[in-house]
Amino acid sequence: MDSKNSRMAFLYPGHAAEDDFPRLAGMVSPAADVTVVHTRFDQNAHTVSALTEMGSPQRLEEGARQLENKAMQAVLWTSTSASFVRGIDGIRQQIAVLEDRLHIPASTTAMAFARAVTALDARRVAIAATYPRDVALLFRAFLEHFDIEVVHLASRGIITAAEVGTLPRDAVLRFVTDN
Repeated sequence: MDSKNSRMAFLYPGHAAEDDFPRLAGMVSPAADVTVVHTRFDQNAHTVSALTEMGSPQRLEEGARQLENKAMQAVLWTSTSASFVRGIDGIRQQIAVLEDRLHIPASTTAMAFARAVTALDARRVAIAATYPRDVALLFRAFLEHFDIEVVHLASRGIITAAEVGTLPRDAVLRFVTDN
């Protein structure tokens, strides 16, 4: 391993798109070294109760234990919905659990999204979410915490991440451009 490469860990619920993280790590220069840890959950569903459990401090703690003594430099909880459904205080708790356990910087994809919008100095966004409407509305509430105005919100109402992965490319592009 090149000592100049960043060493990042991703806590990822279940198995679906985890191959994306190493691929993305190879797109930066120098390439990053990535470790993906699969976290457990009780129910694979985009419901508020299932996502709240999936992103619980206990689940993140279990995943973080697998990273101890791995010399990571940062860790990311990669379930956007299983962080924003817990609200800003819940996300802060998720980050604190990871930082306290691993003693490295931590974040979530929901927080990274809000920070990216802010860094771009964007004030208004449209949401084209595959989530059920009640979950998409929680994403809007999360973004509004950062004074990001949501000018349009559309929801596909899909319950599982696996089902989202079956959407044809043209259907995804049409959904995004339509909204």
